[in-house]
Amino acid sequence: MNKFYMPTQILEGDGIVQSSADVFKKLGKRALIVTGRSSAKKCGALDDVVAALDSCQIEYNIFDEVRENPPISQNYDGAVVGKGADFVIGIGGGSPMDTAKGIAILLKHGTADYVEKLFGKKDYDALPVVTIPTTAGTGSEATPYSVFTDDNLETKLSMARRVFPTYSLIDVKYFMTMPQGVRNSTIIDAYSHAVESYLNVNSTPYSELYALKAIELFGAHKDELSKEQIDSDIFIDFVRASTYAGVAIALTGTSLPHALGYPITYHYGVPHGIANGMFMVEYFKLSPPQRVATVLEKSGFNDLAEFKLYMDQFVKPLTSKIEVGQAKISEFVAMLMSNQAKLKNHPRKVTEGEILSVYNNSLA
Repeated sequence: MNKFYMPTQILEGDGIVQSSADVFKKLGKRALIVTGRSSAKKCGALDDVVAALDSCQIEYNIFDEVRENPPISQNYDGAVVGKGADFVIGIGGGSPMDTAKGIAILLKHGTADYVEKLFGKKDYDALPVVTIPTTAGTGSEATPYSVFTDDNLETKLSMARRVFPTYSLIDVKYFMTMPQGVRNSTIIDAYSHAVESYLNVNSTPYSELYALKAIELFGAHKDELSKEQIDSDIFIDFVRASTYAGVAIALTGTSLPHALGYPITYHYGVPHGIANGMFMVEYFKLSPPQRVATVLEKSGFNDLAEFKLYMDQFVKPLTSKIEVGQAKISEFVAMLMSNQAKLKNHPRKVTEGEILSVYNNSLA
């Protein structure tokens, strides 16, 4: 049986926040804005949201302390700041948007036992969430997922609760101030979402429609990543690819590259998208050849060697600076082999030896 469920209303266009101010009116009289410390200010998104809320006479608090790869505790911190809010607005990349979802649960159900509410077995719903993305990678504007850092396990974990945004407002101008390195990492993250959805045991005709379109858009513009600036009329395709890939993984989930990359990001600070990209070649070798051939063709690559040459230009400058010993690799392998949520999404069973080879070959 094939299912398609996508409850988020996505509104895209120039000046979309101001022109859609009535969206906020529908959700309540008091908002909590969740964002990082600088990017939402630099790109103008925060000012636009504040102006829209003021025009609707909606009160608001701002929680602007979200860090990259946020710890679980930031959900508690944000909920304390936002007490009394009727809805939550997440502005930024995956970190603020994911945190907005977690905070929306705690604002509705209280902060007591907050870890259990976010990660335990009992289900909890959330206040309405509006997401306003400023990076073209996470896809969180179209998914129910939220990912946080667990310092006890020394990795990243997906929140057990599923929270789709009620609305997502997308304006390409908010993406144009990203530094080149951040931009490229997030675009590669979106590409990995699309690929992992397509090479997935849960793949359906609906998910493939979105995944392949995202892959095609990446392939059409992939050489733009070498430029310091990308024109907005081209960048909007990367933005849409990120959203399409988000829809795809909302239907299928992600797979091995995410699980492989999480500890590399946690222990060595390699950006999430780059950490995914560093394992992509070896991941392809473990995946169905016909499907991999389709991915390469849609991406504009003649073969795996050409793909590796392309990906290395982004991966190697960062990964060449880290040294991962065999003891750590063994630890990462054991961690992944216990991550059934990711393993079961791969089309076939992978062995511990194969995962060890993936790490060793990718880090060589």
